[in-house]
Amino acid sequence: LKSSSVARDSTGSAMAFSQFSGNGMDLRSLTRSSWPLLLLAIVLVVPEVGGAADVDVDVLIIGLGPVGMILSHLLSAYGVRNTMAIEKTNKLYIGPRAVAWDDYTIRTSRSISEETESWMRWHARLFADQWALACVGLKSGPAAARIGACDSYDTQARWRMNAMVSTRQPSVYFHQPTWEGWLRDGLSNLSLDVSLSTEVLETAIVDGICQVTVRSSSNGDGASEERPNKTIRARYCVATDGASSRTRRQLGLSYEGQTFPDQPWLVVDTEVHDVEYLKTAWIGQEGSGFIMNPTCPLVYILTPAFFGEWWAEADAEAAAQTESPKGSAAFRQHRDEALHRMAAVRLPKVKPEGNQTKSDDTDTPLVPPGTHFRFEFLVPGNMSEEEATSDANVDQLLRTCAEVDPRFLEIKRVVVYTFHARRAEKWRLGPVLLAGDAAHCMPPFQGQGMNSGIRDAANMAWKLSLILRGIADDAILDSYEPERLTNLQQVTDASVLLGRIVMVENPLLAHVRDVTFTFGNWLRSTFPFLDGIQTVIFVEPPHILSEASLLAQGYDQQVAGRLLPCPDVWLRDDPSMPQPLDKLVAPNGFTIILVSGPGVDPLKTVLKATARSLDFLRLLGASSLAVAPFDESTSGSGDALKGAVEASVVEGLGGGGRCIDSSGRWTAWVKRYRLEGRLLLVRPDRYIFGAFADVDSAVLRLSHLLRSPGAPPGAEPQLVGGGEL
Repeated sequence: LKSSSVARDSTGSAMAFSQFSGNGMDLRSLTRSSWPLLLLAIVLVVPEVGGAADVDVDVLIIGLGPVGMILSHLLSAYGVRNTMAIEKTNKLYIGPRAVAWDDYTIRTSRSISEETESWMRWHARLFADQWALACVGLKSGPAAARIGACDSYDTQARWRMNAMVSTRQPSVYFHQPTWEGWLRDGLSNLSLDVSLSTEVLETAIVDGICQVTVRSSSNGDGASEERPNKTIRARYCVATDGASSRTRRQLGLSYEGQTFPDQPWLVVDTEVHDVEYLKTAWIGQEGSGFIMNPTCPLVYILTPAFFGEWWAEADAEAAAQTESPKGSAAFRQHRDEALHRMAAVRLPKVKPEGNQTKSDDTDTPLVPPGTHFRFEFLVPGNMSEEEATSDANVDQLLRTCAEVDPRFLEIKRVVVYTFHARRAEKWRLGPVLLAGDAAHCMPPFQGQGMNSGIRDAANMAWKLSLILRGIADDAILDSYEPERLTNLQQVTDASVLLGRIVMVENPLLAHVRDVTFTFGNWLRSTFPFLDGIQTVIFVEPPHILSEASLLAQGYDQQVAGRLLPCPDVWLRDDPSMPQPLDKLVAPNGFTIILVSGPGVDPLKTVLKATARSLDFLRLLGASSLAVAPFDESTSGSGDALKGAVEASVVEGLGGGGRCIDSSGRWTAWVKRYRLEGRLLLVRPDRYIFGAFADVDSAVLRLSHLLRSPGAPPGAEPQLVGGGEL
């Protein structure tokens, strides 16, 4: 029995038999009353140990695009060690496909590592503010005034605050090859077996195990060498192998939806390095957006392809200034200072001017040299792909439609895309899960294709971790697809709708559209409260609650399934300036958040819980924190934190400590959902599991669902491991 227990994953085990493992117990010394417990332990342990011996890996990830890499990083962060990832190519795809991170993707970076979060947040901090990349501008021509959905980054942020939306910032454009290079380099630091140049030949489910036959054409050093076929047996397989997923097809899962063959787009990826041209050309003075000319609809997007070089330069400067190891607080401080200096010198000071963001520095273009520009042109229905991608056609479109000089553009890629709105009939088939484009795809107009895949990865990663550690039942994965469908359908519909708005080629309908947007802008400027209505429709994260969700359900759980807000708060450790609430939330576990209310002072209240509840929360890697309300009398300063108790919010459980709402957003959100005096249990993916009166009630409900996710609401819950609270 002892050797069987040691054979299991050392990161955790079911509580029912933990008392037997590691004791070296002599079976002859057992009393008669102990035999029932021994038999129970054998029943629980033997099947799991036997199953583990029959597989090569716990999780096999098929495809190392951005979704596959994010999932790899997340599983490692959650403690899943026996993982393998395979990719049919051995090099990164150099052409940018995805171009925008949404707020949730940036928040997810915290669950990966502090370095990844710092890389992405620095990127967002520098370039969202500089280029007004948050807004989707709708224009009738490059020189025309914006008539779009938002005016500037600051305006968009204000709309979000007014609507109490559960996010921090609008989308930020990025250069995918640079970011993927960062993620790929980071894989070498994980307990992950990576096999590149490895093609999947067959995927099958045999006796509940995912069995994948692969062929590798690399000897491990990058050299081409045909190797014998190999069969990999995995407890779970996650297919992130794209819209043409071989895994999905081999399992016989249909890819239902629609294709838009009559609406192909020509994508022209370029870079501009000439500073003098950027000073005078319109592309050097504006952010991204749409040009909705009915004779030539155009989407233009700019991304900072040079940011990777800036980061490497700042890294080198920090290494020269300190002997502290990379990743330490001292090293990050030196690197942050270097990045601040670079931005001050290389980026112009900007200010909102009317409907645009303008540079105060006439000698510095708003867009730095080395910026990647993408132009997307609607291809006429009578034009072949060969004609569309010809040098002559590309040159003409850039000159006449985009009104730029091709001589100053370095063309990196020219390709024709046909858009789809499809999803697989099932996202889970036994031990196989589909994620990203393998599970769903949509038109690119909302910039949500890749981001939706990352939401998939964030939803399944923590569930896989709990299952593999013996804490949760395999059935919790049945909640994956239902929880994701609400958001997916919303952004897919919005993408299709926005595409139809942009692609209007009838001059009369285009005029009606432009007048409608102009009137909408007038309404919002005249009646500011209308800003929030539009934000709720197009921006607010969805409620993921469904009958199959892994959430507390009931008449008093209106907040369950909502994304945790991330307002700025005052911290005891850094009273100089507010920090995002996410800084206190457990990056890889559940979080208990105490909310202020009658008789509840978040700065002084200490919550009690039974020993069994605390043991279970520690097993989950949970933490606790408390948020005090915004105080107008102190102008939202953190002075009140001086009187806060130093004890943990939940006695016996560590955590992020205590903080104060610095803007009023959190306080307004709490009142909106009548959460005063309650505590929130937040899942690792930042969605709220539920609101409760005390810690033990929260643990009881969560424990019940992890072991019996399909049980009816009236079923009697039992804590994992049996017994009573």
